[in-house]
Amino acid sequence: MIVWRWGAAFGALLVVYVFAGRFVLPGDLWHGWLPVESRESERLQFASNPVLYWSYALSAAAAIWLGFSGLASIVRQGRVSGGFLAASSLAAVAGIGLATYQRDNALGGLTAVFYWWSFGAIWIFTNLVSAVAVRHGSPLVGRDWALYSVGLSLVPVSALPQMPLWVLLDSMTVDEAALTAFIASFAAHYVIAQYLILEVLDRKST
Repeated sequence: MIVWRWGAAFGALLVVYVFAGRFVLPGDLWHGWLPVESRESERLQFASNPVLYWSYALSAAAAIWLGFSGLASIVRQGRVSGGFLAASSLAAVAGIGLATYQRDNALGGLTAVFYWWSFGAIWIFTNLVSAVAVRHGSPLVGRDWALYSVGLSLVPVSALPQMPLWVLLDSMTVDEAALTAFIASFAAHYVIAQYLILEVLDRKST
């Protein structure tokens, strides 16, 4: 249980630190790979609407904490946290709003806006199916969809460290690196969740 909570704390703090470094901290080293003009433009946007930015960062951090720290309960008991479903749904909505607000100035360009609309819609749908399944007495179905949602909440944790590495490829721009990192993480987390459901949990129940 302690291991899950330490992992959850690390993921949540990572997201908040990277977010703060990108928009708030003056001496941030994490985003040294970003063009200076891009960082200055993003910080001006942040200054004009900090509530929207922090709404996403804090709800995403809460979703990571509640999802990852409660993962053992989801797997062993099929218990889905209402707090996690609420925090992750809020993060999805805030992410959509933030990407739309940034538009073509977002990291990832205008493509990131369409990505976030798709990602957010999938995330909200996943939470909705999990909540409805639990309410209608189908805990295993609720468990499976909650695992997908936890995987989605953890996408930033594995995507953020990838971005500077993708930029090292001479043929890849900063926007392409951001999109590649998040899409790769999204796909990897889906495969991991699918393996856990089909090859581990379903086999134990048969």
